[in-house]
Amino acid sequence: MEKIDELIATFHNYAYFTNLGDNKKNVITRDDNLNTMSTTDILDIIKQYSIFSNEAIHMLVDSAIRNHDWKILKNEILENIREELGSETLEIPHLELMREGYREELLFDPDKVEWWDETTLFINRMKLAFINDDNFFSAGAIYSFEYLAIQEFHIIEKLFFKYLELTNANLDLNKSLVYYYIRGHKEFEIGHSEHLLDSIKPYLSDASEEDLNKFSLGFASVTDYMSRWWDDLSFHLLYKINFVPDIFVSKDKIFKKD
Repeated sequence: MEKIDELIATFHNYAYFTNLGDNKKNVITRDDNLNTMSTTDILDIIKQYSIFSNEAIHMLVDSAIRNHDWKILKNEILENIREELGSETLEIPHLELMREGYREELLFDPDKVEWWDETTLFINRMKLAFINDDNFFSAGAIYSFEYLAIQEFHIIEKLFFKYLELTNANLDLNKSLVYYYIRGHKEFEIGHSEHLLDSIKPYLSDASEEDLNKFSLGFASVTDYMSRWWDDLSFHLLYKINFVPDIFVSKDKIFKKD
C-alpha cells in the first residue's frame, strides 16, 4: 500500500500546480485578476459554474453505473448521491438550495443560464470521462472530481464574497442559502474525498502497472479538463468572445512507466 500512497501523493502534487490547487493561484480568483473584475464578470463566472453544478450529479450517477462491479466504490458514490439529494439537508436536494439561493440573492435563474462554448466543451469532456468503461480510469476520474471539489468551493466562495463587496450587499450570511450551499460543500467534500479514496484502495492493492497508469490517467484527465476550463473562462472574460481550441491534447504521458 506504500506504493499506492506515493502515487496519491503524486496526484496531489500535480493538482497543486493547476488552477484548482489554490484559490490564490487560480487564474480568475488570484488577487491581481479578481480585483480588476466587474460585478458582471464575477456573476458571469458564477453562472457558468452553476451549469457545472447542475450537471455534476449526473456524472456521479454515470460513475456509479460504470463502477457497478466495484461494489465498495459504487456504494460510496451512491452515498454521495444520497447526500446531494438531501439526506443531510432535510430531504432538500443541494441543487434546489443552490437554485433558490441564486434566484433570491444573486437574482439570476440557473435554469436559464446561457452556456458559453467553453463550458459546453468542458461538460462534454467530463461526461466522456465518466462513461469510460475501464474501472481504473473511471476511479481516477471520480477521485479527481471529489478531491478538486474542495478547492472549487473555496474559489466560488471567494467570487461570492467579492461580489457582495462590490455590490455593497447587506446580506446576513447566517441566513444566506448561497453561503450555506458553499460552506456545506466545503465541509462535505473533505469527507467525500477521503472516503472515496478509501473505497478505491482495495482495488489498487494488486493492480498491474498498466492498470495503475489507467488510474493515473483518469485523475490527470479530469484535473486537466477542470483546470483548462478556468483558463478558457478567463480568456472569455478578457476578450469577451467564445473560445474553443481546435486541438486538445490530454496530458496522457504525465505518469510514465519507469
